[in-house]
Amino acid sequence: MEKIIELKKTFTPEQISAGMRRALDYKAIGYSSLKNILRKITLCPEVLETDQPSKILEDSNYNIGVQKRDLSYYGDVGK
Repeated sequence: MEKIIELKKTFTPEQISAGMRRALDYKAIGYSSLKNILRKITLCPEVLETDQPSKILEDSNYNIGVQKRDLSYYGDVGK
């Protein structure tokens, strides 16, 4: 928590607020994630205007295939 508070020495309150919103959108919790997002915002501020991750994730139709195996495949694992 203290490290996150220290970010105010480097970034503006507006940048920190935008970074926190973005971190929540991506479920990227923690100091390192927030700091990386803030660096990206600083280098490329227009990304906040064009990228709306919540909308992108909600509208995506993921077709993810999962291979299902009979339990015998795993043998005696866990016994």
